[in-house]
Amino acid sequence: GIECPAHLEGTDWSGVLSDPGLPPKRDHVIFETEFGTFGERLGYLGRAVRTARYKYMIFNTGEHREFLADLENDRGETINLAGHPDHQGEMDRHRTFLRDYIVRTKDIFPLDKVPIPGDSF
Repeated sequence: GIECPAHLEGTDWSGVLSDPGLPPKRDHVIFETEFGTFGERLGYLGRAVRTARYKYMIFNTGEHREFLADLENDRGETINLAGHPDHQGEMDRHRTFLRDYIVRTKDIFPLDKVPIPGDSF
């Protein structure tokens, strides 16, 4: 029953959460993370894209910035499929979801840190 503030993009998921038989409102969800300490921003950003089967995560800095998990076969998210040629299509699909989101919402995550679909790992 809480209204979503006008400046935030949001969707009411209460129906789907209370009745898993209802069709989802979209095929993916995007999560934003910004790390900080005691109210001070550290400049370390993360984003995740969750689809029915996969979870893709990326950070704006670090050596191994991308992570792709097959939640159907690895519920604990212990195997990073990023870099496996068999999963290039899923990487491209999730990168596209994220790139579109960054552009559409004018997100602060640097677009140049998200590889263009088709780029190798």
